[in-house]
Formats: sequence, structure tokens, C-alpha cells
Amino acid sequence: MEYKLIPIKGVPLEEESKVEPITISAEEAKRISLVSELIEDNPEDVDISVHLHRKELEKIVEYVRILNDVPEPTIEAVITTHRFAELVPEQIQKLMKLPKDDLFELMAAADFLKMEKLLSIIGARIACHLMKMSDEEKQEYLGLEDDLTLEEKANIHRENQDL
Repeated sequence: MEYKLIPIKGVPLEEESKVEPITISAEEAKRISLVSELIEDNPEDVDISVHLHRKELEKIVEYVRILNDVPEPTIEAVITTHRFAELVPEQIQKLMKLPKDDLFELMAAADFLKMEKLLSIIGARIACHLMKMSDEEKQEYLGLEDDLTLEEKANIHRENQDL
């Protein structure tokens, strides 16, 4: 059995029927938790509207198709390496080579679709990237403002040296 995922985010209501669906197998559908739940509730419904942009949904489908060839990695709660390649297979590494904004959009999509392992993988990708950055670079990457005074920064630096 196949299912048709219809990405409707940003599509005017009157245009939804014209959206080209993305077809996935039943096995692939089971890997997307939210879709799997919808299928369980309505087994005959093969057209499933998904409130995501096409670009995000295509990446999600690409990920579940990669899992046809490689086992889904499990990411430990604590990331101890900055080498993402040590954590996931090469196919997933390639999929995760995205600009920051696209990576965060994919993370939001994985969260929306209740894909916990993919969410952990994306989090690990971001964590590995952040490990290579200075504090200032991390703040810029994450869009955070530094509200500490120079004196507070010096105190923190001294405290960290004592550890």
C-alpha cells in the first residue's frame, strides 16, 4: 500500500487540491510517527494533508528512504565529539549538510511529525557544529544577545579556569 502526503503549509485553501503529493510506501509511512498515528485512525485514507512546506516534507521523506538502506542511528544524550561523522551513517551526514535556517526548519518539521530519533540527529548535528565555535560565534549562530558586562565575563572566565 502507498500513501500520498500532501504538503499544504503556505498553500491557499482553494489551491490545496492542486498540490502534487509525495508518495511513500506503507513501511516509510510507519517511520513518520504522526503519519503512522493518522493511518491507524483512518486505515483507508491514503491522501494525508501535512501542514509542512514541500521542501521540509521532501527532506523528511528522503530521510525515511535512507532508512531503507541503513539502520536508524540512536544518538546518546550527551554528545562527546564534534565529529558528526562518528555518530551517523554517510547518507544521513549528506542529508544534514544544510544551511542553518534549513536545519532549524527541518528540526521543527521533525518535531511536528513526532520523529524523536530524527530530532536527536538534527540536535546532534547542531551540537557538533557548536562545539567547534567560540562563545561569540555560538551566540551569533543562535541569534543570542550577550547581556553580560565585561566584569561579569571576566568573573565567569576566572571561575571556569578553576574547574
